[in-house]
Amino acid sequence: MKKVLVIALSIVFVLSLATAVYAAPDLDRQWESHEVDSGVYDLKDGYEADWESYYHVVLNPGADERYKSLLELLIAETDIDKAELLAMSEAQLRDAAHIENLAYYKTEIEGLTDQIWATQVEANPGETGLLDQTFEAAYGNTYEGQVADKSELSDDGWGFVADGDVSAGYRPVRGEDYVGNYFTIEQHAMTTDGTLKRFIDISSPFDGSYMHEDFTVTGKSDVQEAFEMTNIEPGESIVVIWHDLF
Repeated sequence: MKKVLVIALSIVFVLSLATAVYAAPDLDRQWESHEVDSGVYDLKDGYEADWESYYHVVLNPGADERYKSLLELLIAETDIDKAELLAMSEAQLRDAAHIENLAYYKTEIEGLTDQIWATQVEANPGETGLLDQTFEAAYGNTYEGQVADKSELSDDGWGFVADGDVSAGYRPVRGEDYVGNYFTIEQHAMTTDGTLKRFIDISSPFDGSYMHEDFTVTGKSDVQEAFEMTNIEPGESIVVIWHDLF
């Protein structure tokens, strides 16, 4: 008996911050990049930056100090005519920043984990293998920024409210029809003789939790496990048994 199953998930991300610097302001326009900072990225800042990349002129920019492109940064941070900037290529924009002696940063946000839960069971000829899984996952991605209270959210949206009682200074709130942001699994994997492989790479930016496993067992094996990661619970009015709708 041979049974193989792999589950790949993309639910949430804990992200690392890698920042690269502008070109050095010398006369021959030789551009250089340097990593100047790294670490786990702030959850609220990550959502405000859309978990991608942005340009800025201060090391730790606020929401209104991040620009999606070098063009937007130059429009906001220099006196160069906007129409002139719009006609420039990316290389010409870099040269314009150089001429203005403007140092800037480009921050790239990358996933700290791959968000994978994978299991493989392969039984040798004449032996028995089993892989039984029950899982449930949801990712409500209608992010609506910071609000005064949950009444400002749409029914299926979520956002942050200020909260001085928590270390981050804010906490997530969701609308009554928000589907949730969570992953739970119960799993039983075994073989009387064969190969059992497991690879887990899961993290959460909401509470900083991180789980990583990578191992292979040959011969007889039996693993029973359960895992739960709830970042945001479903809204109060969410229909849990969705198939009853059909």
